[in-house]
Amino acid sequence: MKRGEVIPFREIDSVLRHDWALLVRALHGNPTLLPDWVEIAAGETGKSGADLSVFVDRSEDGTLVGVLPFFISNGTFHGLPVRRLEPASNLMQTSLSHFSMLLQRGIYSTFPR
Repeated sequence: MKRGEVIPFREIDSVLRHDWALLVRALHGNPTLLPDWVEIAAGETGKSGADLSVFVDRSEDGTLVGVLPFFISNGTFHGLPVRRLEPASNLMQTSLSHFSMLLQRGIYSTFPR
């Protein structure tokens, strides 16, 4: 696994699911951030799991340090075509410093255009 990569949710293996769940629990995160919950919630919103992606970041030693599940959708803003990044879980508990760290590690450059 590379640092700072976007993975389609359907390609996530059991090891990443396990590491993701451990990270959420270690940070005393909201259960809606767990991979199984994200998958269920995505299905309930009418969006298929095929449309769900996850930004994954690891430290230099391979430890999982960040996970951001999201959808990218097309839409319009004042009549102009735009691409929207929509969170796929309850991110209210996630701190801004966490997002700042992800942005510094190149999250924007890894998103499909």
